[in-house]
Amino acid sequence: MTTHVGKLALYVYEYLLHVGAQKSAQTFLSEIRWEKNITLGEPPGFLHSWWCVFWDLYCAAPERRETCEHSSEAKAFHDYMIFLVRISPSALIGFKFDYYSPVLRRMERHWKQFREDLLG
Repeated sequence: MTTHVGKLALYVYEYLLHVGAQKSAQTFLSEIRWEKNITLGEPPGFLHSWWCVFWDLYCAAPERRETCEHSSEAKAFHDYMIFLVRISPSALIGFKFDYYSPVLRRMERHWKQFREDLLG
């Protein structure tokens, strides 16, 4: 199993355990023929945390924000990106998530962890 597929399998297994689906988690491992030892992360786990950030940002997109609940931080992220692109289309080159938003700091932390896990 390639590294990135193995990481995804680990995150799915971790998610299943954290939501209390122990039988499903065991079935999942046996179906993919997982043979390595597994160390779980802290609840709620990477997949759940990543999904929450993704969904918040997805809902805050200008075309969905009137019909989908989202945080003010996610809305600010989109508004800031739109502002940057309007003032300079090249403004996003080298963009860093270094301002106050806790959602963005959490997203950056998860993104860094995902890249480290994926690339080794």
